[in-house]
Amino acid sequence: MLQQNVGEVYFPNWGGSLGWHAVGARTDRLGGHRAVTVYYKWRDKRIAYTIVSAPALAKPAAQSTWLHGTELRTQTQDGRLVVSWYRAGDTCILSGRGVKAGELQKLAAWRAPEVR
Repeated sequence: MLQQNVGEVYFPNWGGSLGWHAVGARTDRLGGHRAVTVYYKWRDKRIAYTIVSAPALAKPAAQSTWLHGTELRTQTQDGRLVVSWYRAGDTCILSGRGVKAGELQKLAAWRAPEVR
């Protein structure tokens, strides 16, 4: 995990295991919610991973799928593929252009290995 977090939800460090390296971050306020975005890059692709603080935002009217016990909502907005889900009461959002839905969904359902 990266050192960046929102509440109990930390951003993943996908660099070693999946090749996506964190290349930047920003913090915003959205209607009283803290929203932190970390940008990742792999080869010529870039994605944005945003965590919006609790309480969770309303579920979008989007296709619902389940992967590794996580419900994912997938849609296209303004030419960007967007996958959203909930974790620990926060709303998580991955988005990018030129990235396949299955790839974003795999990243969204990723869990850090447990430390023993």
